[in-house]
Amino acid sequence: MVSQLIAESGTLRACRSIRREYRESLFYTSLARFFTGIGRRCRDSFIIGACCREGVLARAWGDSLTCRVLSFLLSLPGLLLHRLYLALKPRCDESVMLGLVFEAGDGAALLESWAILGLWIIPFDYWDNGYHLLGYLAVLGLLWLRMMQRGQRLRLDKVGLYLTVLAAAAVLAIPLSHYPALSERYLRYHIICMLCVLTTVSAPRNAGDLKRLAAAGSAVILVSAAWGVVQRLQGVEIVASYVDKTLNAGMPGRVQSYFDNPNTYAQVLVMLLPLTAALMVTSKKPLGKAAALCVLLAGVLALGMTYSRASWIGLVAAAGIFLVLWKPGLIPPILILAVICIPLLPESIMNRILTIGRATSDSTVTSRFPLYQAGFELLKQSPLTGAGLGGDAVRQYILDHQIYELMVYYAHLHNVFLEVWVESGLLGFLSFLAASLWGLKGMVRGSRMGSDRTVQIFSAACCGSVAGSLLTGMVDYIWAYPRVMCIFWFVFALGLASVKLAGEEKGVRHV
Repeated sequence: MVSQLIAESGTLRACRSIRREYRESLFYTSLARFFTGIGRRCRDSFIIGACCREGVLARAWGDSLTCRVLSFLLSLPGLLLHRLYLALKPRCDESVMLGLVFEAGDGAALLESWAILGLWIIPFDYWDNGYHLLGYLAVLGLLWLRMMQRGQRLRLDKVGLYLTVLAAAAVLAIPLSHYPALSERYLRYHIICMLCVLTTVSAPRNAGDLKRLAAAGSAVILVSAAWGVVQRLQGVEIVASYVDKTLNAGMPGRVQSYFDNPNTYAQVLVMLLPLTAALMVTSKKPLGKAAALCVLLAGVLALGMTYSRASWIGLVAAAGIFLVLWKPGLIPPILILAVICIPLLPESIMNRILTIGRATSDSTVTSRFPLYQAGFELLKQSPLTGAGLGGDAVRQYILDHQIYELMVYYAHLHNVFLEVWVESGLLGFLSFLAASLWGLKGMVRGSRMGSDRTVQIFSAACCGSVAGSLLTGMVDYIWAYPRVMCIFWFVFALGLASVKLAGEEKGVRHV
C-alpha cells in the first residue's frame, strides 16, 4: 500500500520527469560519454589490467597442499556429519527435525545478518568481545550443518594465501612477543576476525545473501545515527583531546553515538555506508530504494556530526571508487550537486573542512608526529618481530626503552600499517599489505565478472569501502577497537564473497 502510494505520487513523477529531461540533455550526454570513456579506458588499460591480474602465488593457493589440508581440518566436523548422513540417508531424509536442521544450515547468511544487527548496536559500556566469538561460532556451526547434507568444504581457497599468512603471523606474534602475557588476549580478537572472514566468505550462496548482510549493516547505521541525533540534541561535551579549540573555535562537541570515540564511529560509517549505497542501487522496489536512501542520508548526516576529517576524505574516496567501477557516467551530476551543496553546509562543518589545509597548526595532528617517530624508532630496534601483538605490548616496549618522551598517555600510533608492523612484525606487515592489494584487485575484477549485476555492484561497493577505510587508516588506527576491527574484516570478506559469486563456474557448487 505504501509502496503504491509512493509510486503514484506526484513528487515521484516530477522527479522522474526531471531525471528523464536531464538524461536526454546535451550537457549530460556529453559529460557522461567523457567520464564513461575515461572509466572504460582505465578499466581496459594495460596498466590497470596488469595491476588487477591475480598473481601466480594467489592463483596457485587454491590447489596447494597447504590449502587443501587446512580446508579439510576446518571442515572436518561437517565432513564427519556428512559421512553420518550418507550412512543413514533414508532415515535422515524422512526426519522432520533434520529437515529443519538442514534449512537452518542453508540460512547461515541470514543468521549472520541478525547476529551483526544484534552485536553492533550494543552500547560500548555493555559490549563484550566474547559476543563476537559466540556469534561467529554459531554461524560456523550452521555451515557445518549445511555440509552435513551437501558435503562441500569451507572456502579457504577464496580467503586467499595472504590472509592465511596474516593469520599465521598473528599467531606467531605471541611467542615472538617481547611481552607474551600482554599479547595473549589480543590473539583472541584476531581469532574472532579469522572466524568472521572464513564464515562471511563461505556463507553467501547468492546475491540475496549479500543483500541480507548489507541490510544488517544498514540497520546498524540507522540505529547509530538515531542515537547520534539524540546526542546532538542533548548536547555533546567538547573534549580537548578530540579537537583543537583554538583552530576550531565555535565547533560543537563531536558525536560518537555508542562507539565511545567520534573517530571510531566515523570509521564505522565509512565502512558500512558504501554497502547501503549498493543496497539502494540493487533494490528492485521503490520502497526499498527509498528506505536505503533514507538510511544513507542519515549515515552521511551522522558522519558530518563526528567532524572526523580523515573519515570525510575516506568516504569521498570510497564513493569515487564505487562510481568509477559501477557507473562513471554519474560522476558529472554528482560533482555538480556537490558543488551546489557546498554553500549549504553548516558553518562549523565548512570551518572544519578548511582546517585540513592548516593541519600543521592543529595540535590534534601535530601530536601524532612524535608517535610516528616512536613507531619508526621501535622498528629500528626490532624490525623483524616488532614489540608484540596488541597495543599493550607496544606501549610497554616504548616505555621500557624510553622511546616516547612526552609524558602523556596514547592509545596507538595513529596509522594502521605502522601499528600492524610494530605489533605483528615484518611478516604481519607484508602479508597485510599483500592481502589488502590482493583483495582490492579481486574486488575490481569482481565488479566486471559474471552476469549478475547485483554481485558486481556489491563487489564495487566493498572495494570502495575497503579502500576508503585504508586511506583513513593512513592517519588513524582503524582497529583501535576490536569490534571495529571485526567490522572492517566483515566488509573485506563480503567483498571476497562477491568475487566468489561473480567468478564461480557454472555447475560448480560450494558451501
